[in-house]
Amino acid sequence: MLALTRQNLPQLATDYANKNRCATGAYELASAGGKADVSIFATGSEVEIAVNAKKLLDAKGIKTRVVSVPCFELLMEQPEAARRALSG
Repeated sequence: MLALTRQNLPQLATDYANKNRCATGAYELASAGGKADVSIFATGSEVEIAVNAKKLLDAKGIKTRVVSVPCFELLMEQPEAARRALSG
């Protein structure tokens, strides 16, 4: 996958995945490290904001998961159980 932007955004997904994480429309970018109190869904440049919000919430003891949603339409095509698993 080649992703280009004119914006100065950080590369957030730095680990290698053997599968295409975007194929289902959304994927967990940052784990809560267990059961999440809050799940933040974000797309595009807002993902960076969501990751920063996770850091603030984690510091307050609120376990937070960040889900990147590159394609809402593909996400909605997934079985309900798969969508629920992403939301925690």
